[in-house]
Amino acid sequence: MKRNWLRTARAVARVHSICDDNSLNPRALLDLLGEASGQLRITTLNLEYAELGGVNNLGMFLHYGESGRAPLALSKIQTPELAEREFRFIRWSHSQGERLTAEPVYYRQLSDDLAVTSSTFLQQPSRYLSSAIHALHWRLMQVKDYEYALGNSRALRDQVRPDTNIRKVLHYLVSEERSEKALEFIETFLQERQAILGQRVRERIMLVARTIMRDWEALFEREAGLVHGDFKRQNILSVSDFDYRLIDLQYYLVGIRSWDLAFYYSKYEEGFTYALMDYRGANRILRTSDESLFVFLYLIASSLKIKPKHREQVMRRKLLPALNYFEYQGIYAA
Repeated sequence: MKRNWLRTARAVARVHSICDDNSLNPRALLDLLGEASGQLRITTLNLEYAELGGVNNLGMFLHYGESGRAPLALSKIQTPELAEREFRFIRWSHSQGERLTAEPVYYRQLSDDLAVTSSTFLQQPSRYLSSAIHALHWRLMQVKDYEYALGNSRALRDQVRPDTNIRKVLHYLVSEERSEKALEFIETFLQERQAILGQRVRERIMLVARTIMRDWEALFEREAGLVHGDFKRQNILSVSDFDYRLIDLQYYLVGIRSWDLAFYYSKYEEGFTYALMDYRGANRILRTSDESLFVFLYLIASSLKIKPKHREQVMRRKLLPALNYFEYQGIYAA
């Protein structure tokens, strides 16, 4: 058995730091991490603290097996509310054979403020393939009979409190089936960003929104289903080069499924033209999204948080080409 003592010592030091911040005995958290390792029949504590990001994560630890070569599982420390919600989805997905997530390993609440969620370790793909992204999105949209295990649409929506930019979009737009309420939110959303967008771009996006909202109820009825909410490369890992899985399952709810693809492609640094080419190439096979709706939601996703130093680049590569798409399609007059 190979054990990296320095790696484990650093992980233990991080456990002490987390527990000091939360007035807990480090032994309690180490015991839970040991129990998670025990679920994988790992007989010794062989850990590594992982700097994997995630605004909702208080700490992440990799569990290594006897060889010590590759991690077997990942444990995440987070609030009990988010931890239970995430583990519920992972356990349900695994029990239904949906192939949407890693496999569940362990869940335990440590205190009123902390809980441990463990699942099998997933790799980052060698490269992200649009066809595999759309295949994952297609599997998510095929899911049925989730309400008993996860909750109904209203309960899931209420759990995503609108206290951040992305949660506001999920709560007031993506999961809102009433067009007047959705349009009211978009008006506020764009008004709050007028300083960075400029009046002309804000007005053009608003014109697109009013056009889309004419058919919003019909679009919502056709597209309503489980939405991951934070569908981006950092939250998509793989068990093989062509089999992707979802992580960070804190924002899922029932809403417009095209949001996930729009949010994913809004992260393309190359901009809208390249995003649309990849989207069309994969979407023509699986047909998981309405194109005009996708482009509208891409505009919203790209406008979420624009840093002043990136404004010109976002305008030139993303927003203006996406607005021109609607003009070329004859959907509205500029």
